[in-house]
Amino acid sequence: MATSLAHQSGNITGVTIEAGYEIWGKRLSILKEAIENLKQLRVLSKEFLWKGPMGRAAIQAAESLGLSLSPAFLKADVSAESYAPIFADIKSSGADGLLVDDSLENITHRRIITDLAAQHRLPAMYPLRDFVADGGLLAYTVDFSEAFRIAAGQIASIFAGAKPVDIPFVQPTRYQLIANVKAAQAIGLTLPSSLLLRADEVIE
Repeated sequence: MATSLAHQSGNITGVTIEAGYEIWGKRLSILKEAIENLKQLRVLSKEFLWKGPMGRAAIQAAESLGLSLSPAFLKADVSAESYAPIFADIKSSGADGLLVDDSLENITHRRIITDLAAQHRLPAMYPLRDFVADGGLLAYTVDFSEAFRIAAGQIASIFAGAKPVDIPFVQPTRYQLIANVKAAQAIGLTLPSSLLLRADEVIE
């Protein structure tokens, strides 16, 4: 859509909500802080994403944190019924943590995912606040309210006569950590006070 964020070639601008692959390392470090003896994680992901830059970034971050990380692949034709056997496999593999990617299928079936994570007592890190609002444990995500404010400013500039090609794309600079204390208690986990104090939102 653009040759670069600062100098796009077409008549288009906006705010990207892509935070960069480094965000996966941040999510892993937060999950490790939340779970004292975290060692073996699975990643609920589509195969093509895992084999791309996202997967490589997550593996590199896991290695630096001393964590074992392996995928739990979603099938090509994902349905609501697809998740139960995947979670059974994740649990039987001995995993003690879960990282969920932002595939459209995962977002669509987020309530099923959070319910299964609770059922199998799997502490999980999610890519969006909505997962935590629906009963998930933790999320680290772009601050969408900031992105919307920036986009509104860009629209106002265009209405005032600016050309989209002259307005740089903007990347997110603010992020949110959301924690669900009730979800933690349901799986027998006590979240560290240091993490809760840093959280932008704590759901009781």
